[in-house]
Amino acid sequence: MAEDSPVLLRGPFLSSSLLFLVLFLVSSVDNNKASYRRFLRRHIDPRRVLINPSYYCQHIMRARGLTSPTCMGKNIFIHARYRRIKIICGEGGRPFNNSASSDSIYSYTITTCHSTGGSPPNHCKYRGRSERRRIRVACFKGVPVDLIRILHSASP
Repeated sequence: MAEDSPVLLRGPFLSSSLLFLVLFLVSSVDNNKASYRRFLRRHIDPRRVLINPSYYCQHIMRARGLTSPTCMGKNIFIHARYRRIKIICGEGGRPFNNSASSDSIYSYTITTCHSTGGSPPNHCKYRGRSERRRIRVACFKGVPVDLIRILHSASP
């Protein structure tokens, strides 16, 4: 009977276990890529805002698809190249509270867009405000995947 026990680790059981493991790993990578792409689309715009922040918000929110199916209530854009944001999850940040999030050491120019009404997708109205602030991001495998909050102190 002792020889019968390893049979469970062969055949269909092993094949389905390996298939499940591969699907889980692929799904994990896909979720990380999706989170990364969503973070880029929702929060990163390397261009400096040289125009009125409210005008900027009206256009960028629509251009990024953040006015459909509903007008997004609030969104924050960080005006820096992604590689400058990525360092927050490494040497350019400080881990927050033993979690997977990190506070930036440096301040970034940000624009906060607040909805003031309107109707989706092309008539959402936004008020914008630009300022320099530090930020907290969620990190996964050394890259930012979500903007958690704006830190109100200008420096640590």
